[in-house]
Amino acid sequence: MQLILVLSVLLASASASAQESGDGHAISRVLVYNDDDATTVVTSIADAEATLPKNVSIGAYAVLDAVSSASIDVVSAATGRWTENRVEVGARLAAPIAGTTYSMGASRSQENDWLSHTVTAGASREFFERNTIVTAGYAFTRNKIGRAMDPNFEESLSAHSAEVSVGQLLDRNTRAGAAYTLQALSGFQSSPYRYVAATDGATVAEIHPDTRTRHALSAFVLRSVTPQLSTRLSYRLYRDDWGIWSHTGSLRFAMEASKHVLFAVDARMYNQSRADFYRGSYSTSFSYMSRDRELASFWDAGAGGEVAAQLGPVTVDARVGAIRYRFRNFPSLPKRIAILAGAGAKVEW
Repeated sequence: MQLILVLSVLLASASASAQESGDGHAISRVLVYNDDDATTVVTSIADAEATLPKNVSIGAYAVLDAVSSASIDVVSAATGRWTENRVEVGARLAAPIAGTTYSMGASRSQENDWLSHTVTAGASREFFERNTIVTAGYAFTRNKIGRAMDPNFEESLSAHSAEVSVGQLLDRNTRAGAAYTLQALSGFQSSPYRYVAATDGATVAEIHPDTRTRHALSAFVLRSVTPQLSTRLSYRLYRDDWGIWSHTGSLRFAMEASKHVLFAVDARMYNQSRADFYRGSYSTSFSYMSRDRELASFWDAGAGGEVAAQLGPVTVDARVGAIRYRFRNFPSLPKRIAILAGAGAKVEW
C-alpha cells in the first residue's frame, strides 16, 4: 500500500495541469482504522505543494501511523498488546520540459524495527489536443528490517516498481484509463515475529521465498451522468509468482448537492486465492511455511460514504466506512470486521 501511495503521488505530480506561479495547496487529514481483531491504526497526513515560475512544482508530505494491536498474530507470536509509531516524510519535484512533464521524489519511513528509503521518477505527456495522457513511473525502495529486543537480527528487502498508464477522454462526459504495474522484490519477505507449528510437533520460524514478482492490470471509466451526478467504475486484476490471483472491483457515485457541497458513496469487492505454499495447517516442516493471513484465500467487501464542503479557499470533508473480511483457510481468524473514519481539510491559494 505504501508503494501504491508513492506511485500515485508521483504520477499525480507528473500529470498535473498547468498552474500559475505562486499557486498551491496544503492538506491535513486524520484516518482511523479499528477492527474486531483488537487492532487500531490512527494515521495523520500533512501535504503541501506550490507552483514556482515556469510551472515547476514542489511538494512535501509527512505521515504518522500510530498502531496498537493485540491481534491473533501478536497473541501467537508474543505476549500482550504492543504499540508503535511509523513516521514517513517525503518530497517531490515536477517540471515541464519540451512538452513532457518530468517528476522525481524521495521518501524515508521508519518504525521500531523497519527503516525504508524510496526514490521515484516519472514522466507524463499529453497527445491529441490534450485528450490523451500517457504516464510512466518508477520507484526503488530499500528496506532494512530488524527485530525488537534482538540487536543481532538484520535483514534487507529491495523493491523495483514500474507503472505505465493511459488516460483517454472519450467524449465530453466520459473518461477512461488503464494501467499496468510491475513489481520485483528481493530479500527477506517473512515476519521476524511469526512462527509456524506443524502437526508433528515441530515449530519453525516463518519462511517465505526470497523473490517475488507481481503484475497488475487496472482500468476505470468515469462518467458524468448529469451535471450534478457522476459515477466511477474500476477493476484490477493481480497475479504474482507465488501463485496468488486477485480481483478487485469498485463503484462510486458522487453528487453535487449544491455548488459547494458534494456527497459520495462507494463500494468495493476483493477476492484472492492463496499462495502456492500457504496451508491452514502443516503436517511437517516444508521449505516455505507461512502464518500470514494475507497469503491465505480470502475475500473482503466494503462500503462507505463521504461529504465535502467548500468554504471559500478551504474544503473540508469527512468519511465513514466498513469492511468485512472472510478468510477461507486461516483457522485462527475466519472473519474480521473493520470500521474506518476520517476527516480532513484542504486549503488552496
